[in-house]
Amino acid sequence: AQELERFVVDQIRGMGSDTGLLAETLEETRAQAQARIKDLEAERRGLERDLVRHNAELRGLAGRVATNGTATDRLADLQDRIRAAEQRCTQVRQELIGLGRELVDEREVVQAMAAFDPLWETLAPREQARVIRLLVQRVDYDGEKGTVSVTFHPAGIKMFSRELAEVNA
Repeated sequence: AQELERFVVDQIRGMGSDTGLLAETLEETRAQAQARIKDLEAERRGLERDLVRHNAELRGLAGRVATNGTATDRLADLQDRIRAAEQRCTQVRQELIGLGRELVDEREVVQAMAAFDPLWETLAPREQARVIRLLVQRVDYDGEKGTVSVTFHPAGIKMFSRELAEVNA
C-alpha cells in the first residue's frame, strides 16, 4: 500500500515538472468534462421534448376529464411525469453550470502542480489524504501486467488550485 501511495504522489509531482504529462492530463480532464456536458445537454433536450409532448397531451385531456374516468387517470400520470421531468431538468441545468465552473485552464494547472511538491511536505498525513482524495478519482492496478494507472477527478485540480489561492491570499 505504501508503494502504491508513493507512486500516486510521484505521479502528481511528475505533472508539475513534466509539461507533456501535464498537458495530457489537462486534455483528458477537459475531454471528460466535455463528454459529460454533451451527455447532459442531450438529456436536457430529450427532457424538454418530453415536456412539450406531455403538456400538449395534458391540454388535450383537460377537456375530456369531466366525461371520462380514464382521462382523469392519464391526467394524473402526465402531471407526475411532467413534475419528474421538470425536476430532472433543474438538476441537469445545475450540473451543467457546475461543470462549466470546473473547467480548468492550463495556467491554473501549472500553478497548482508547481505548488504541490513544496506544499506536500508541510501537510499532516490527514491533510495529505484529503488532497489525494481531492485530486485522484481512481487508482487501478493490473497485477498481471504490473501496471498502475491513476485517474484524476476532472474538477480536482481546479478545486486544488482554488484552495491554494485561498491559502496564499
